[in-house]
Amino acid sequence: MSIISNILERYKLEQTDEEVLKQMEGEEKTNGEIIAEIIGKTVEEEIPFQELVGLLKKNLNISSKEAENLAKDLRKEVLLLVEKSPKEVPFLEKPEPEKTEERDVYREPIE
Repeated sequence: MSIISNILERYKLEQTDEEVLKQMEGEEKTNGEIIAEIIGKTVEEEIPFQELVGLLKKNLNISSKEAENLAKDLRKEVLLLVEKSPKEVPFLEKPEPEKTEERDVYREPIE
């Protein structure tokens, strides 16, 4: 089970298949997608950590206390892990630029 699935279960934010399908048809984001997006933006520093509680409360329609606890759990389970090793979190991996061997046109190959 993923970290986000565990968090959804712990905070009773899980959704039935019917709810998910209904949201997808209406082009709305599921609770898991909302959390993943907020985590991603926080890690990429588009959202300061201080705004995390407010965003969780607003986007997930939860109480301030639940949002505070959820933010703490996200920080403990995800954000601190990312600070230690961003390569272990797939959506944060940045592709390495391709290395191309450039040929020096002014040199002749050695035979």
